Order: sequence, then structure tokens, then C-alpha cells
Amino acid sequence: MHIPRTRREHIAFVLVILVSLFLVTSAVKCDKTVKRTQAEIDLDNSVTSKVRVNLTAASPNVRAADITINTVKLVVILGGHVRSESERALAVRIASDTEVVKDGVTQKVKQVEAKDLAIKPE
Repeated sequence: MHIPRTRREHIAFVLVILVSLFLVTSAVKCDKTVKRTQAEIDLDNSVTSKVRVNLTAASPNVRAADITINTVKLVVILGGHVRSESERALAVRIASDTEVVKDGVTQKVKQVEAKDLAIKPE
């Protein structure tokens, strides 16, 4: 025997399905986090610090205080804003040329991502 459903029941059913799908996709996205050892985290922190020092040393050509720096597995991610395309290119070049020595081994930045480093003239 088929029991007819009200419009409210149909809406509730659809909402339950949508929320379930959202939770499943969120869980899948969370599973894609980068797993790093403590040694990798320490190395990435050293690279981030060295990039910050190098950008600051380039002053006044680069306003380092307006640039965010994150490093994950030797990939440097730059964000924030710069005043011109030449300042942006210089920041990317400085980050790319950064090297750190950790446990007697020289480690070089593998890649620089600067898609979130926007040009905002004064």
C-alpha cells in the first residue's frame, strides 16, 4: 500500500539527502589534507622564515609586510598584495631562489605559487 506524502515531507526528504551529500563530500575533501612528518614541517617553517627574511632584505623594492607566505613540502605559496607586476615578479623570484640548510643538506624551494598575490597599486 502506498501512502501519499505531503509537500512538506518531500521537502524534508530532499533536504536530508542534500545535507547527507554535503557531509560526504566534506569528509572526502578533508581526507585530501597533506600529511607531513615533523621533520617536513620544521623544514617548511625554515623555508617560510628564510623567504620572509629574503623578501624583507629586498626592501624597498618589495613590501614584505603585505605578503603572506606558507610552505608545504617545499612549495611556497605567496598571498596578499603588491604594488606592481615588477614587485610581484621580484617576490616570486626571491622565493624561488631561496635555499635552506637543514641537517647539513641544502634544500631548495621546489615551486612557488602566487595566484593569490594580487596587484593593488597605491
